Amino acid sequence: MSRVVLAIKLFLICYENQLYSIINISLIKVKIMTKQYSNKSGQLVIELRQRFLEEYDNNRDLYNDEDVDTIRTNDWYVKRFLLARRRDVDQAFHMIRDTMRWRQQFGLSDMKDTDFPAEFYKVGGLFSYEKDLEGNVVIYLRIRMHRKIPEMAEPIKKFLMFIVNKVDKEVDGNGMAIVFDCSGAGYSNMDMDFLSFLITAGNSYFPVGLKYILVYELSWLLNAFRKIAMSLIPQTFLPLIKFADKSNVKQYITTEALPDFMGGTCKRNYRYVPNGCTTVAKLAIENGFTQTDIDRILPFYEPLLEEADKALQNNHYINKINDKNDIELNEINETKDIIKDSIVCQNKTIQKSTIMGIFPNDFIQLIYSSHSESYESNVLLQNLSDTPIAYKIQCNNANNYIVYPRLGVIMSGANVRCNIQLMSEQSYRKHDKFLIVSVPVNDHKLTVNQFAKLWTENDTKTNIYSHKLLTTLSEFVNENNSNVLMGKKMAESDLNEEVVTLRSLCQQLERRQTQLSLLLYVLLIAMSILLILVLYSHSYTEFLSLESLTIRKFAPKVFVTNE
Repeated sequence: MSRVVLAIKLFLICYENQLYSIINISLIKVKIMTKQYSNKSGQLVIELRQRFLEEYDNNRDLYNDEDVDTIRTNDWYVKRFLLARRRDVDQAFHMIRDTMRWRQQFGLSDMKDTDFPAEFYKVGGLFSYEKDLEGNVVIYLRIRMHRKIPEMAEPIKKFLMFIVNKVDKEVDGNGMAIVFDCSGAGYSNMDMDFLSFLITAGNSYFPVGLKYILVYELSWLLNAFRKIAMSLIPQTFLPLIKFADKSNVKQYITTEALPDFMGGTCKRNYRYVPNGCTTVAKLAIENGFTQTDIDRILPFYEPLLEEADKALQNNHYINKINDKNDIELNEINETKDIIKDSIVCQNKTIQKSTIMGIFPNDFIQLIYSSHSESYESNVLLQNLSDTPIAYKIQCNNANNYIVYPRLGVIMSGANVRCNIQLMSEQSYRKHDKFLIVSVPVNDHKLTVNQFAKLWTENDTKTNIYSHKLLTTLSEFVNENNSNVLMGKKMAESDLNEEVVTLRSLCQQLERRQTQLSLLLYVLLIAMSILLILVLYSHSYTEFLSLESLTIRKFAPKVFVTNE
């Protein structure tokens, strides 16, 4: 009996110790969870929120409802303003009030991806990318691609703030970094107004959101601009400025997360154009610019777009579809049974209706759409196999087309409708064609790097299937004015060709003028050096003559006597 009592006591002791351990662990977890919002700031957050909501009730037209909801529900967002003003509630109130008014006036919360021209995305001059070593999302600004165009200053500023705001929401204000890529930049790319706007906005409207600014490959030729820029930066921002080059940039960002133009190996497409974007020409027209203004603006983007086309053709980029870095997964469509019989399998070695189905399977007929004001068509892809299939769509004239979704993973039995749009400002060419490549995969959850390796590894190369589609431009536009509109498009095409030729000649003249200016500059330096040498030689000759005369004048006379 005593043994039973002893066993029960031992059990109770062990149970009591285990219970204490569980309670202690729970208390530690609670402390960790509540660490971010300490009691020191908790009451101030409530006070600051209440003051702003009273201001909102009196001036509702000055604020955006979505921004106000963020203040109501997000303690950390409110606390950021307190931290920026050292927990001074009065100063934090003025800061948060001015920020909310600026966001409403700027229209920041209402901006969408498609509000900006396709050229802004395609040149790859401003974009968010992979995270750095500290886990911060990085925004890249390629300075050499920036041009100070007065007519485009406002849209470019809005595009910058849209990217910054999008990243700030994505990370909930917990850290982002900005990289100024100065490689290849010159004084023609410097824009003090743009830099001043960025510094003011980052300091005033996104408090405690920026972890650091990394200036990459700053040339000594831009030292004068560097001094001016540093004078504009507030003292609180100066510790955030860091400098790097090719030798030490990996101290901040790994090679796998760096874009290719900085020596990285990441294959994520930083030139990705969202479906439904407008163009620079259309944006200029909407803002009331004349055709003369448009003809002057477009040449700034042409060399950058040509560079983008070459990069897209020579590299296998992967589009980031969602915020988890996963490749897009296309779900099952309810109409799959209806269209299954009309789809032709692309694989030549495996039986039909077992791999990939494509409809149409021969020609893509581009039809004019009054909604998008461009020619477009849809291609239907269906997975007819028992495993997921990864696919991507390539084009021999990528500059003229927007394809969405261009790549992804299709589950077994599912299908996806891909929209192909001919950009309205580009002329159609009869030899334009598309190549659809696909490969079976074991897992539909692929990261960007895993998706890129599918097309290069030897194990999967043998399982890659391809199907070519030609294009044709439909003569039918609409029932009433098809002939008129087609004639207008043909006239615009001829005019575009003439404009392109003239622009090419102008660019050649500009290059020759630059070369001539450089030659004159070199000649001027050479003549200056020669003049200095001549003057120096003349001065030195005079000095020698004067010295010889002085020696003769003051030299002691020697008398010679004959004894």
